[in-house]
Amino acid sequence: MSLTKKDILEQKSRMTKTDYTIDLVCGCYVDKRKKKLLNFSKEFPALQKDMLTQYLDIVRKLLCSALGSNTLELKFQQNSRGEVQCQFLKSLVSDKLQTTETLDHFYDCFIESYKTKSNYLILIFHDTYPELLSGGDDTTCQPVEQDYLIFAVCPVDRSMHALACETDSKEIELTEKNWIVGKPDLGFIYPPMISHRVRYDSLVYYVNTGKESHPEIIDRVLGCINQRTALEEREKLHELVSEAFDDVQIAENTFLQLQKALCDLALENELSAQECESDDPDKAMPELTPHLFESCLDKIYMPDDTRLAIIRSFEREFGMDPPITAKIADKYLIKRSLQQLRILQLEDQVRKLSEELIHKDSEIEALRELLEARGEI
Repeated sequence: MSLTKKDILEQKSRMTKTDYTIDLVCGCYVDKRKKKLLNFSKEFPALQKDMLTQYLDIVRKLLCSALGSNTLELKFQQNSRGEVQCQFLKSLVSDKLQTTETLDHFYDCFIESYKTKSNYLILIFHDTYPELLSGGDDTTCQPVEQDYLIFAVCPVDRSMHALACETDSKEIELTEKNWIVGKPDLGFIYPPMISHRVRYDSLVYYVNTGKESHPEIIDRVLGCINQRTALEEREKLHELVSEAFDDVQIAENTFLQLQKALCDLALENELSAQECESDDPDKAMPELTPHLFESCLDKIYMPDDTRLAIIRSFEREFGMDPPITAKIADKYLIKRSLQQLRILQLEDQVRKLSEELIHKDSEIEALRELLEARGEI
């Protein structure tokens, strides 16, 4: 049973000023030199309304339904590190953020591993799920509260001076510089609720758009099996295509054509899923196997040895864990590059016609030589 968009959206719908059940928020403010500047723990319902709203906004940003792009379901490693980190997270949950020593241990582990060049704020929220448990006759379900934690890591940057209208003094004044908490760069939820059941063998991991997934946190702090986001998979694909060419422009053109082929394949998969009327669209997104990848490459003109090098690189990078076609296909890149793609298609057509003409000329020359040998011309 895997995480779905429905699971995320159901949880997000509860994060409003009237429906939230968060009862405690703890935090640690850290500078870029890994020094802790501030620790705090506050009862969530007692916060000022504006501050409570800001915290809920941070939580809602973590509950992103773009599975595979911003949101990953991570499994714990099947080794001692995975077992230790899983048990530690369970202890954090059961403790309900009440023990300072346990919180400090988590903060210290995170700060030691986290790579960043800015100040940041670690936030941990304690909340409860209304988990549905079957009754004794297996026909009824009763909601039972289950504890879980929401973790968020937000960059803290110095604001610039700005002009502000002060209605009291009726003057335009200059605002003071301040340290502003930004949108979370990463976060995770443990344990997650999947199909109304709490799962302790995995966690939901969030990465801000365009940011790296921080594999050092996934591996060392969480003890989970590393996964790449859709952006990181596209970057890796771009890297292995670029390595196969000496000419940068040819490499870029080839990658663009490959993305067009991947987008066409993703669209075919989507149409097939619609025809099958699948109830779960997340299960209707096939993986990009090496065979399918090779079929996409076959649509692009390139030397055979270059094609073989790209296929081997793909098998090495993705063979054991194929990416989802719809995730690695960059439809936004294609939309931005329609004119360039049209030019490449026309150049490809000209190349093919030239090859056909050369072939025809060779056939005509061979026929002329044959007729001359027979003395017929």
